[in-house]
Amino acid sequence: MIQSKNKLRYMEIYSDIKERIASENYGAGSLLPTEDELTRLYSASRTTIRRAIALLQEEGLVKSAQGKGTEVISPKKWSRPYPFQEFRNFNHITDFRGAPLVEGEIITQEALVDVVPAEIKIAGILSVAVGSEVYRIQRMKSLNDMVFAYVTSYVPCPLAPGLEQHSGKFFILYRCLQENYGLTVTKVEETISSAGSGFLESRLLGVAPGYPLLTFQRTAYWEGGIMEYSESSFRPDVYRIAVTMEGPFEWTSADQLS
Repeated sequence: MIQSKNKLRYMEIYSDIKERIASENYGAGSLLPTEDELTRLYSASRTTIRRAIALLQEEGLVKSAQGKGTEVISPKKWSRPYPFQEFRNFNHITDFRGAPLVEGEIITQEALVDVVPAEIKIAGILSVAVGSEVYRIQRMKSLNDMVFAYVTSYVPCPLAPGLEQHSGKFFILYRCLQENYGLTVTKVEETISSAGSGFLESRLLGVAPGYPLLTFQRTAYWEGGIMEYSESSFRPDVYRIAVTMEGPFEWTSADQLS
């Protein structure tokens, strides 16, 4: 079962700081903001901040020294997409699908919908004020009783008032937004990459911390702008992506693969 909002709060802070370390916003040898600064930045209690820092220490990313502060000691980079090839002037993608690597029935569990304040990253993507209320929609997918995917979506509250009434139910988000709020997806931008499993993903997906996962970052638009942002983690030993494209192609990258 997905944890409640309060139990996930320190995980959100942990993940955000970890991302800042990975992108070297907090470089090796630098100090994290003080505890007081972090409580103000994340609008969180000292206990919540300390739990997030403790997870970073467990992963060997930071160390705390009395009288000095919390120092970044291992700015591990996340895997990011590299443009080995770029395609131009092709007709269209004829097929894009995910498929399980083993036989069985895929089951999407009931969604947990709650309201959370938009952190810096989410606020920037959704073009809302930091701290403003957004819906968080969490769900997990399982195959043969094994959880292989964890998906979290964020939707601005003004776009879908009352969305929390669907918490604890199974529903398809885009269909729900279209049928109940008139929000029709007009464009989707998706980045597919890989990342090591963090604390939360390792617990939910039943893998060891650092286990490589297939990750998706999706931004969905309607005619009025951005309607949803989602982050998904999939076990690559259970799930794969296949893309079919039609040409003609024009190869533009200097790093082409033959």
